[in-house]
Order: sequence, then structure tokens, then C-alpha cells
Amino acid sequence: MVRCSRCGSLGPHLSLTLIALIISRSFISPYRADRDRVRQRLQPGQFVEIFMKVPLAVCETRDPKGLYKKARAGEQQ
Repeated sequence: MVRCSRCGSLGPHLSLTLIALIISRSFISPYRADRDRVRQRLQPGQFVEIFMKVPLAVCETRDPKGLYKKARAGEQQ
């Protein structure tokens, strides 16, 4: 798992500049300040923020690491 504070610095290393090639990277960050910091490091239009409204029950069924279960048990912050 990559810490969100490093997400912005990974962009240049993961991107390729080729014609007709789109590189997509997905990071989850619950903190607006972290997202804003990454957005400021990139060129306009390179940072796209997508909000997905997914029911909690669906997230819990698709949780391979069991983080939702740990959070419910009070083991996760």
C-alpha cells in the first residue's frame, strides 16, 4: 500500500509519454488536503478526482483485506 503523501511523487515515474496512450493510476485518499497537494504538483487536467457513491454493504463485500470488518470491530482507525 502506498502512502497518499507519496502519490504525487509517483506520477512522473509511472507515466509514459506516447501518442494515444492513456495511463491511469488510482489512489484512495479520504483527506482533501492530501488530494489538493497532489493536484497542485500536476499540470492542469492531469489530476481527475472521481467520487463514487457506493453503498457501504457493497464495499464490505468487496474488501479483500477485511478493513471494513476490522473497523467495525474497533481495530482500525
